[in-house]
Amino acid sequence: MSQTIIRATVRHEGELYDPSAIVLSDITGTWGVRRTDTGATVVAAGTALARVSTGEYSYTFTDPAPGLSYEYVIASTIEGVVYRHTGTATGGAAGLGELSTLDSRVRVHCGNAPLALIHQVERIIFRDFCMETEAWEHTVTQDTVADQAAYDLGLPDDTVLERLLSVTIEDIAVAVKRLLPSENGITFETAPTASGDSLEVKCVVVPTLSCSRAPSWLLDRYADGLVAGVVAYLKGMGGKPWFAPKEIDWHLSQFRTAVGRAHVERITGRGWNPRMKIPVLT
Repeated sequence: MSQTIIRATVRHEGELYDPSAIVLSDITGTWGVRRTDTGATVVAAGTALARVSTGEYSYTFTDPAPGLSYEYVIASTIEGVVYRHTGTATGGAAGLGELSTLDSRVRVHCGNAPLALIHQVERIIFRDFCMETEAWEHTVTQDTVADQAAYDLGLPDDTVLERLLSVTIEDIAVAVKRLLPSENGITFETAPTASGDSLEVKCVVVPTLSCSRAPSWLLDRYADGLVAGVVAYLKGMGGKPWFAPKEIDWHLSQFRTAVGRAHVERITGRGWNPRMKIPVLT
């Protein structure tokens, strides 16, 4: 089963801050996280978030079904006053597939390689692919909170923010402060003045070496290249039964072709015609 993580960043007077209490709870104390399709409570009101570091908190729950969307309310108590932030989240499995779907194709070429090793290399190759191509684009939508400048992006599990593509409120572009490489949220230059406006953030994320999932469309489109990259890596492992240095260049060239294709498709918005073998307008 997949899991969803609710994250919160708390600041007071511009600094990261630990509130006296931080829980999931709507203003009526009825629910903490609920499904947007049925309204059913998924996390009870009053459930505390876990402290990650100063001002950083999270809560993880198991999705009752794949592909669900949720509404949540975070209530933070600061100097005796309760501040609430409402947000939305998408279930961890929505639109994601397992990297292990590549296993059988890798084993055609490297059948003696242990499965645990294949999984490790799949994650390395997928991370490198995403770093080079910026193919994994992620969109976050939530509502603004009046006078709140900092917002957590709720990125997919085991991914980090690589680059912001756009930040809009009610379809109007807004400016955010320069982010540090370790940050996975945004801070506006000027905090929104109204609550309930539609905030949309488009960004590029890259997987960590713990990431075992990828967007299903990305796996479908670039599976051949990813498999070739994994096989090239494995065949270069000297002293192993599957070591085959003469085969590395061919597989590596297939991986590099996929990287180039993904890069072109991302920056031009072009699709792929498998019969012509060149990027064409869709």
